[in-house]
Amino acid sequence: EVADELGLKGCTLLCWSTGVQVGLEVAWRRPDLVGQMVLLQGTSGEAFESVLQPFGTLPGFPTLMAVVLKYGPKVLVKVGFRTTLYSILSNNTALCERISGLVSWVFGTDFMAPILIRYTQDIMRSDSHFINYCKYIEALGRHKLARFLPGIQVPALIMTGTPDCITPARCSYDLAAALGSPGGAELYDDVAGSHYYIFEEPHKCARRMVEFLEKPVVRGASKGLKHKSIPKKEALRRVRVARARWLARRPDEAAGPQRARARRSPGGGAASRRAPKSVAADRGG
Repeated sequence: EVADELGLKGCTLLCWSTGVQVGLEVAWRRPDLVGQMVLLQGTSGEAFESVLQPFGTLPGFPTLMAVVLKYGPKVLVKVGFRTTLYSILSNNTALCERISGLVSWVFGTDFMAPILIRYTQDIMRSDSHFINYCKYIEALGRHKLARFLPGIQVPALIMTGTPDCITPARCSYDLAAALGSPGGAELYDDVAGSHYYIFEEPHKCARRMVEFLEKPVVRGASKGLKHKSIPKKEALRRVRVARARWLARRPDEAAGPQRARARRSPGGGAASRRAPKSVAADRGG
């Protein structure tokens, strides 16, 4: 309603983490509002099938997460755990940040410790806020969009990081293969990027986004809600076939940016000739 009131059309969506599911839903329901998409480290729905599972879905794990998020928050509030944890985090913030730094390093980053502690403090600030946040996460697990991805036919740049354990890189590869973007969605996988890659390497993210957004826009006829849905099994089969074709067509990109650069430009010389020094140096990093 706000977009209609402002007369917005053909917008560029920048979505990160859980926002990727929201952006895809918007692009499917209101294709007239979306001109391009930049999707960073998210999933295409049914998040419990992939969250914290980088090598594949663990049997029973999605069901366990759904049950814990449905019944756990009320139990924790009832026994006073939420209040106790919030008090500990608030009164020992510096110590908690150090401990969080050690733990978060295992998941591929040592940069986000202070933000993680304050994020948790915000989640735990009240009983109602904590319960509603858990309901939001639970809804991400129920959200199903895979069968509609071929009908989202707008240019898309998908960015991920190989060490991302929260929303594994395999989710981005599946998303790139399934989207109906004209000419295929662009996929960028940085072997050094955690889930917080957008904060750790903002200059790399910004440069890659600018390169994508400055290209001439090739628009498809996005069908939105008029797109005929297909059964889930058929949608997953098409994703597997599309992924195999995509990997066969782009072996360098599938192998990762560093290996691709090495194949295209032994010794880095060719890359330096094609791009300014600052860009070539950044890509080499």
